[in-house]
Amino acid sequence: MPDALPYAGGGTTPNSVAWDANGKGVTYVRLPLPGSVPIARAQFDAQLYHHALGTPASADIAELGKPPSPIAEHKLISSAHGGHAAAFIYYGDGNFESVYLRSGRTWRKVLGIDERVRTVDSETRGAAWEGDRLLVLSYRHAPLGQLLALDNDGHSRVLVSQQGWAMNGVAAIKGGFLLVEIRGPDWRVRQFNRDGVLVRTVPLPSSGIGINAIASTEDSTTALIGYSGWSVPPRWVKYDAESGGVTTVFEVKPAGDYSQVHTWRLDALSTSGVRVPITVMALGDPRRDGERPTILSAYGYQGRSRQPAFIGPMLAWLERGGVYAWANIRGGGEYGEGWHSGGSRANKQHCFDDLHAAARALIDARWTDTAHLGIVGGSAGGLLMGAALTQHPEDYRAVVGLVGLYDVLRLKAWPNGEYGTYEFGTVTNAAEFAWVNAYSPLQHVRPGTAYAAVLLITAENDPRVAAWQSHKFAATLQKANTSPRPILLITRRGEGHGVTSSFSQRVSNTGAELSFFAEELGLAPAAPPTSPSNKTSP
Repeated sequence: MPDALPYAGGGTTPNSVAWDANGKGVTYVRLPLPGSVPIARAQFDAQLYHHALGTPASADIAELGKPPSPIAEHKLISSAHGGHAAAFIYYGDGNFESVYLRSGRTWRKVLGIDERVRTVDSETRGAAWEGDRLLVLSYRHAPLGQLLALDNDGHSRVLVSQQGWAMNGVAAIKGGFLLVEIRGPDWRVRQFNRDGVLVRTVPLPSSGIGINAIASTEDSTTALIGYSGWSVPPRWVKYDAESGGVTTVFEVKPAGDYSQVHTWRLDALSTSGVRVPITVMALGDPRRDGERPTILSAYGYQGRSRQPAFIGPMLAWLERGGVYAWANIRGGGEYGEGWHSGGSRANKQHCFDDLHAAARALIDARWTDTAHLGIVGGSAGGLLMGAALTQHPEDYRAVVGLVGLYDVLRLKAWPNGEYGTYEFGTVTNAAEFAWVNAYSPLQHVRPGTAYAAVLLITAENDPRVAAWQSHKFAATLQKANTSPRPILLITRRGEGHGVTSSFSQRVSNTGAELSFFAEELGLAPAAPPTSPSNKTSP
């Protein structure tokens, strides 16, 4: 077809498309056309537009009019046969969503943000069409989530009420649906019939894995479920909803041997008496001598649940006696909306408290000590690294921040930053300025302080977190630092936030990170290669 949709969403706002029921047009997310706004505002004011096939894009019509917020974001979900569509509109990353249903070409708002619906930040899809009804996750009066069923008229009823696990995603299947749930680092999938009655729990590993995706349809009793785990590379299994059977249909074969990767669980006692789960990984059953080189990581942002993911190249670290740990801190969604809100906005300091509590728990359990402990985080996790470094400089030996945010007071100084003002707060509001100013890492670098060794990696073409954030933080640390430990900065070209990284760049970044930690934390050198027994001297 000659049709094209220019300036469709992307970058600061999701790109999304919903076909008309008759297949003769599409509704899509579009950013302002060139010349209609100043260049500096070109990544704002996204709207839903309708395009009729065979017509020029210049004739496309705004579906809902101009949104009331310049940081409006949209997500569209269509039913399996295209007869129904829903739009989820929210104002700023991490915010709750308003829900619109489409009837013909008319969109009607059926749920406002007071219903506390959130779909975008679910690792698996947070909403699904099942026949003529839309299934959505709501957190109103239910911090662990409840599943609502919306009919064509927008009337809703609770299909599955809040239970012991947090709801994370839903997928339609013939005769009912699959519900993805999490509890800390543990994930599960349960099958329900159309009335919300439990059929069974899908027989997947009970711990150590995270659900990546579900591919299913209301027309079939077969679903494909993608998952991975700390020592389990990505794989897809076929689930038969009639028999309950699970069959592996695809799995990545790793080059290394991950069979000896063992995990342990710790709980760290943080502020307000909250217990933060930590997963510790090592090869075999190592002796805990309190001096093992250990890397601790976390995220805690936007309600995104950090699931067990294949450690890949981290095996090289474990093979040399190192330890790797992951903390599920507040700010994520590992225990539902309460866990998220407990680490966002005015409560953002709880994220930093949780990481510090996790570090102390590793030391108390004699996995490591402050002389052998390193921390790493990326993007919003980079902010976590900056705050950890400036709030507790004596408790970490090495810090790696990847494409991080460090000057939170200037969040609105580049387009994508403004979309984070709901989650962080804005300096134009006095109360919110106080939150941000209390922890923004750049403003808390203290001259004459002995800082840990620091490696910051950023990208010249990063649209999500501007590269100058890392540049300013590195320069400020270098000037303030009194320890002999290095403050290093790597700026990649032709790369943006890791999303557009080439394979060689990803390998290089991982190599730089692990080499830096190995040098600073005293990791044992690799054993020399063993010569084959049949090799003869030249």
